[in-house]
Amino acid sequence: MKYNHVKLFLSRCEKGKFQQPEEISPELEEQVSDFSQKTIALLETMRKFKGT
Repeated sequence: MKYNHVKLFLSRCEKGKFQQPEEISPELEEQVSDFSQKTIALLETMRKFKGT
């Protein structure tokens, strides 16, 4: 069957134990937010230039 490898992977994942995610520092969260905002601004600027 074509999807046997997917079924095997999923069955292994269901049996595995997952770690709780660590809390993100406020500084890192702010950096990620700033980067996201800069990326959006850059994309908007690129669209403007592409449209001219």
